[in-house]
Amino acid sequence: MPTVVVRTGTPSRSAGDDGDHVVEVPLAELEPFVRAAREADQYVLLEVAAGPGPVVEEVRALEPLLTVPGVGVALHPEQRRGDGVATRSNVMDAAEIVDVAEYLAEVTTREGLPPVLLAVHQTRADSVPGRETLRSVPQVEILVVADRTGGATTGEWVWNRLTEDVPETVRLGWSGPAAVYEGVDRLVPTEPAAPVLVAAS
Repeated sequence: MPTVVVRTGTPSRSAGDDGDHVVEVPLAELEPFVRAAREADQYVLLEVAAGPGPVVEEVRALEPLLTVPGVGVALHPEQRRGDGVATRSNVMDAAEIVDVAEYLAEVTTREGLPPVLLAVHQTRADSVPGRETLRSVPQVEILVVADRTGGATTGEWVWNRLTEDVPETVRLGWSGPAAVYEGVDRLVPTEPAAPVLVAAS
């Protein structure tokens, strides 16, 4: 089904007033986009930025939107801004993603919502240490999204590397070029398994 990605914030060099190194978009500005997309029968992925703190706290702040049916979360570990002590930049440990999945499962169960997607974008498998511990649960479908960069060859390389040793319950997604050009339809992988999410990078 058509899916809209709504960016909820961006990493920042500055700590900001709340000290989390993320510039958040106010909920009041996000809500109209989410409501309009759902009224148009489009799924919504809230793209959550991560600073040095636990990413689950950034997700918790979006709970008013996550109680709307048909709203999931997208994470970009390689865009993470760490502090070099508790967390590293461009890396998100699998334990943090599990925390997000458990929180989403709790919200989904409490609110009686349909299952949600948790999309994890990667170009490098090592950006999520411990990735083998990721597990989907009935309330939350975890996707590893191969986020390609460069040309067709690079895209194929990213897909092949990221689909190796993916945990059994984790599904696959693919993020390709936003611009449409001749031959782009041939870039979407079909082996070893067709992606369940296809997005623009």
